[in-house]
Amino acid sequence: MARLAIIMTALLAAAPREAAQATPSPGDVADLIAAELKAARVPGAGIAVVSGDQMLARGYGVANAETQAALGADTAVHLGSLTKVFTALAVTKVLDSLQLAISSPVGPYVPGLAERAGAATFHALLSQTSGLRDRAGDSGTDAEIALGDSARELTAADFLLPAGTVFSYSNLGYSLAGAALEGLRKQPYADVMRAEIFLPLGMTRSTLRLRVATAADHAVGHRIENDALAVVRRSRMIPASGRRAICGHRQPTCHGRCLRSCTRAASARRRCCRNRSSPA
Repeated sequence: MARLAIIMTALLAAAPREAAQATPSPGDVADLIAAELKAARVPGAGIAVVSGDQMLARGYGVANAETQAALGADTAVHLGSLTKVFTALAVTKVLDSLQLAISSPVGPYVPGLAERAGAATFHALLSQTSGLRDRAGDSGTDAEIALGDSARELTAADFLLPAGTVFSYSNLGYSLAGAALEGLRKQPYADVMRAEIFLPLGMTRSTLRLRVATAADHAVGHRIENDALAVVRRSRMIPASGRRAICGHRQPTCHGRCLRSCTRAASARRRCCRNRSSPA
C-alpha cells in the first residue's frame, strides 16, 4: 500500500510542474490505481476519482474471493479508520452550530466519565494528543450502547501521557469523541453521522450500522494466508462499538459524490478568500 501512496503522490505532485503534459482523465487515474492494487494482491476495490466536475466511480476485482462476487461501484466496503475523518468533521460542525469551543472538555456530554476522561477536550481527542493509549480495533460488540459504555470504562490508567505532550494514535480517543458527539446531539452516533455528514454530502447509501450494510451488496475482508487470499471470518464486525475505532461502510459512488462536494466547497472558500482580500 505504501508503494501505491508514493505513486499517487508523485502523480499529483508532478502534474503542475509539467504544464505541457495533458491532465490525466479520471479513467486514466483509476486504471493506474487498479494496476497498483493488482500488484499489491488486493482482491478488489472501489475507486472514485474526481477531477473538476468529472467523476468516475468503478469497482475492480471481487468482493469475496471465495464466491468470486464482483465488486461494483455500489458495493459497500468497510470504511475502517477513515471514519475518523468523518467523525472529526461531524464534531467540529456540531460544535460550531452550538457555538461551543473545540477546547471544551467532553465530560458534560458523556455522563459518568472518570475525572481524567471527562477533562479530555474535543481538540485533544480529534488531534490525537489526549495522551490516551490505543486499543486494537477488532474487538467488542456492535451494540450501539457500547460507545458510551466503553467511554465510561476509561480510567486514569488509560492515559499514558499528559494531554498535548505528543501525537499518539488512539482508537479509544475517537471512540470517546464519538460518545461525546452522541451527547451533543442526544442521538445515536450513527444517526448523527447520517444527518450531519452523509445526507448533506449525498452519501445516501453509506451507513455506520453493520446490519444495514450487510443486508445489501457488500465486500468482505481478506488477508494473505499461505501465499493465498483468505476471507477474514469474524463472529462480529463492529461499526459503532466504543471498544474500537468507530467505523462504517460506504460505496465508491457515494464517496465520489462526497469528494466532488468537498472540492466544490474548497473552491468556493478559495474564491471567497480572494474576494475578501481584494481592494474595495
